[in-house]
Amino acid sequence: MTKLDRNLDLGSTQMKEVIWAAPTPSFRPPGPHSKVTVGLAAAAITFALILPVAVLLDSEVPSAEGGASTLPTTDPGDFETMVGQFTRAAAVEGFSELRDFVNAAAATSFGLVAVGHHTELEGEPRAWIAPADGPWSPIDLSGVDLTGVEWFADVIEIDGQLALLALDILEFDGDPAKRRLLALTSSDLFSWTITDVTPVEALQMGFTNVISIAVSEDYSLLDATRFGGSVAAIGVGAGSDYVTLEILTSSDSGNTWRASEQESSETTNLNAISSNSTRLVAVGEERSSEIDGFTPLVLWSLDGQTWHRGDIEHSSEVDTRVHDVISIDGGFLAQGSTFASDAVTTGSYWASATGEVWKRVEISGLNEMGTISYDQGMLRLFMSPSLEANSDRTGALEIWQGTIEVVPSL
Repeated sequence: MTKLDRNLDLGSTQMKEVIWAAPTPSFRPPGPHSKVTVGLAAAAITFALILPVAVLLDSEVPSAEGGASTLPTTDPGDFETMVGQFTRAAAVEGFSELRDFVNAAAATSFGLVAVGHHTELEGEPRAWIAPADGPWSPIDLSGVDLTGVEWFADVIEIDGQLALLALDILEFDGDPAKRRLLALTSSDLFSWTITDVTPVEALQMGFTNVISIAVSEDYSLLDATRFGGSVAAIGVGAGSDYVTLEILTSSDSGNTWRASEQESSETTNLNAISSNSTRLVAVGEERSSEIDGFTPLVLWSLDGQTWHRGDIEHSSEVDTRVHDVISIDGGFLAQGSTFASDAVTTGSYWASATGEVWKRVEISGLNEMGTISYDQGMLRLFMSPSLEANSDRTGALEIWQGTIEVVPSL
C-alpha cells in the first residue's frame, strides 16, 4: 500500500478508502502502505480509517444445503504459480506527469484503458489508452465539463461504449451522500454523454470500484466484485462508535440491506474483495499480539454467507498486510506490503488456487506497489514514480507487465 512521498506513490492503489465518513475505530491505524493512507494533498479532504464490512448485494449466488459451505475434496495447496518474464516500460513521458495515479484499468475493444487522477492541491481526473502492444496516449476530455470532478474511479465497456465512473466531491463535509457520481459514456472517444448516477445504479451498470459512496442511509462501500448474478462488496456501517465486520444481503439490488449474524472483531481490517466463477476472497490484515504491527488476513467463501480463514504464507515476526486481490487464470493473486526491520517497505505478492492456501510469488524485479490489472494471462502493474530526491524514476507512470497463472501441481 515511509514517508509522504511514498504515500503519494501509492495513491492509485489506496484510492478506494480516501474519504470515508465513518468514525475512526479504536485500534491503531495500519501504516503508510495501507490503502487508507493515500497521500492526497487535497487540504479539504479529511481522512478517516474504518474497519470494513463485507457486503453482499442481491442473494443470487451459489448456496450450500443447510447454509453451510461444501469444502473441496482436493488439496487446496496442491498448485504452482507459473510466472513469465516481467518487463518495466520506461516512464511514459509527454502525457503523464508527476503525481499521476491510476485507480483502475480494463481491456476493452477500444484498447487497454487506465483511469485515475492527478493530484496537487486539488484532484484532476485523467484517462489514458493504448492499443494492443501499442503506445499510450491521453484520452482527450478537454471538451467535457468536469467541473468539481476529483478523479475517475473505474472504467468498463457497456454495449460497445466506453464508460468512465467519475467522482465529484461537491462540498465535502464528511457526508458520503454529498459525493456525486457521474457516468461518462462514448462510442468514439470524442463525443461524451454525462449522466448522474446513484451508487446502486453504478453497480447495476457494471462498475465495482464505487469507493466511499453511500448506497443507503446505513452503509457505504469500499470495494465490490460480481459473483454470479449478484455483487459482493466490502462496506462500512454508518453511525457506530466502532465498525464491526458483518455480512449484508439485499434482495432489491441494494436499495435495502439486511445484516446477517457474523462474528466481528475490532482488530481486523478488510481492504479488497474479488471473485471467480466458484468463490469469493476478501483480504486485509489483523493486529498481531506478538509484534507491534499486523499479520495478513484472508477470508474465502463459496456462497457469500459462510466465510473461512485462508492460510497465507508469512513471517509472524514481520509486519505484513494485504491491500488488494484480483482473479487470475487458475485462481487469485493478492498484493500487499512487508515492513522490514530496517524500515524498508517492499511490495509482496501471493497466489492461491482456491483462496484457502496462499503461497508467496517471487516476480523478478517487481517489489513495488500500485494498481494491478489482469486480462488474458497478462498482469499489469501501474505504478507512479517515486518522489524521493535521489530516485531514478521521475515524472510519469511506469507499467510492469508479464504473464502469470495458477496451475495444478503435477
